[in-house]
Amino acid sequence: MASAKCLVLYEEPYRLSKVETKVGPTGILLKKINNENVTLMHKFLNKTDINDDNTSTQISYILNKIAPPRQWTKDGELWIQTISKNKSTREDVARLTNRFSEQLRLRQAKSIGICYIRREIYGELLDELIRQIVIDCPDRGKILLRLKDEVNMTIKAYETLYKHSFNFGKKREEKAVKELDYLQRKTSLLENEIKKLQSEKIALQRKISDIERSNYKLRSTEEFCFTAESHELRNKFKRMKVLLDCREMNDNENNNEKGTNESS
Repeated sequence: MASAKCLVLYEEPYRLSKVETKVGPTGILLKKINNENVTLMHKFLNKTDINDDNTSTQISYILNKIAPPRQWTKDGELWIQTISKNKSTREDVARLTNRFSEQLRLRQAKSIGICYIRREIYGELLDELIRQIVIDCPDRGKILLRLKDEVNMTIKAYETLYKHSFNFGKKREEKAVKELDYLQRKTSLLENEIKKLQSEKIALQRKISDIERSNYKLRSTEEFCFTAESHELRNKFKRMKVLLDCREMNDNENNNEKGTNESS
């Protein structure tokens, strides 16, 4: 018998007996199973060594490793259900294929990428295939079981690595967000400072322009005054030179007249 949601084939549930329940002194509900039930449970669980020479014992051990027996209580009765030890027929394999495809469709498993639902369904399919192989050849089933354990261990290692990487990436992201906030605040302050400096630059440029205009006007005025004064001095120099020349000429004439008179 196979569960509607499980691909592994199980036997029909077996009722052990009623479970006596009572309330303990601390108010906790206690369950009591008689010795006969304990013996039957050990029989179902088959706590034996995998290297036992008994083929039936090996098969039971491997099957319990694949899927441990289910236990539950219903209406005060203890029920147990173990994995099936019956060989599968072609019809069983065909039904398994159909149920496998149906489970992928009903549970909406992703066809690509990481999907825990798809992984769970494929794991159940692998368990069922190992169950079928164990019944035919226990040694081959032991090898497949070791292979399955190795794959599961590798997957867990990758999951651990992924979790650590994710946590590391999360810390780096938080640190980057904090640094981004700091850089954004610093950028805002620098932008405000740039605007302030640009305003000061504009004010200084205006001040320089005003000073240059004032200097230009002052220089123009001084040049005009200097030119006028220079022109006036040149004219005065010319007049004085003419006056000196006239005086020298008069002096020469007087000297010549004196010389002439003395000679006479």
